[in-house]
Amino acid sequence: MSSFDTPPTDLPDPSGRGVVAADGATVAPAAADLPRVSKKFIIAYSLASLATATAVNTPIFITLALRIAEIAPDDKTIDYSMLSSAGMLVATLCIPVVGTLSDMTLSRFGMRRPWFLFGLLGTSIGSVLVGMAGSIPTLAVGYLVMCAAGTAITIPLLAVIADRVPEHQQGVLSGVVGGGNLISSMLGSIVVALIPSSSFWQVNLPMVVCVVAVLAFALFRDKTFAEQRPNGPHIGMRWSDVLDNMYFRPREAPDFARVLGAMFLVTIGVALSSTYTVYSLQDHVKVDSSDLNNSVAFVTIFATLPALVLSPLAGSLAEKYGRWRPYFAAGALIAALGVLISFGGRTLPWYYTGALINGVGTALYSGVYVGYAITTMGDTEHKARNLGLTNIALSLPLAIAPLLGPIFLNIGPGAGDNYVSLSLAACVFMAASVPVLFRIRSVR
Repeated sequence: MSSFDTPPTDLPDPSGRGVVAADGATVAPAAADLPRVSKKFIIAYSLASLATATAVNTPIFITLALRIAEIAPDDKTIDYSMLSSAGMLVATLCIPVVGTLSDMTLSRFGMRRPWFLFGLLGTSIGSVLVGMAGSIPTLAVGYLVMCAAGTAITIPLLAVIADRVPEHQQGVLSGVVGGGNLISSMLGSIVVALIPSSSFWQVNLPMVVCVVAVLAFALFRDKTFAEQRPNGPHIGMRWSDVLDNMYFRPREAPDFARVLGAMFLVTIGVALSSTYTVYSLQDHVKVDSSDLNNSVAFVTIFATLPALVLSPLAGSLAEKYGRWRPYFAAGALIAALGVLISFGGRTLPWYYTGALINGVGTALYSGVYVGYAITTMGDTEHKARNLGLTNIALSLPLAIAPLLGPIFLNIGPGAGDNYVSLSLAACVFMAASVPVLFRIRSVR
């Protein structure tokens, strides 16, 4: 069995190797008692996580807009808004379904591996359709398939940390996941820049890398649990069971719900500022159109590079000292400060400085949110479902921010271009996450 196939648990094993199921089979121990995972495991997981984030996020943030502009340039704004919103809705609906089914899966290949394979197949088909599409309907089908099938990779992959990584190593992988989500957009931009003449490979090269990396991880075996099989009693697979287990009850895990709330608030703040990067550079900082592409590229680099070091570092330190809140709270406030500097300076150097400071803050809280969620969720029977909710807390604000933005942009003088009002609103949302964090009692 691979190191991420989680068997059900029952009674303590006298041998100390884990727990014993009703039929006498030894299965995995609790997270606190899991043995260390190897460096090879960490590397394989990190590459799979980063490759998946790049393959999934590149179409969302870059290539979908490019393909729409290529196919239907006259209606690109409307088509992009409709397709991106539809994709976000499909992914949001699929996350709890995939997470619940993954938690309930019992096969000779484990709980997570079958979903990796299903997700890779579906996402690859969707990616090919997006790359080859000559019409908006074909593009829409391919993109929605990518959004739906992509959750079958990302959610079970996230659950692996709770499944097989001991508590004292969860911090670094939490940082890898959070940092990877930030860095993936920069990697996608590099791919598009390197292959400017092939829209097919702009979409599918990240997908090819994802297939290789995830399959390599799926085939990875950890000697610690090589002899164990996921047998023993397990939850049924009736649809009534599936529907019942999809439902998250905040009262049963109030601290986990508060982590989700804090993530939601800080991400709305980040999304409000980042969604309007191009327009704020044009209208607020007055960057010339000939320099706009370079300016956007530098802002992206400054905002994402800190995650390379700070996200894994924050996760590691938070786990080492058992304090997740300070890194999350500090990250939210530092990110807010960066937004104020970017929009308050009205010059390009100040905008870059703010982007860098914002990147530092974003890297800090991104490095700890997965570990914070794992330590507060309590419920070990629904790991994939619960961790899938963190994805919703991060993705839903991306759909809400474009709807809220015009409200703040039209406040007071300079209606329609009031980026000061927009930045202040973004900072209020980010800062509002801090009081929520201090209501968490079970974990500091």
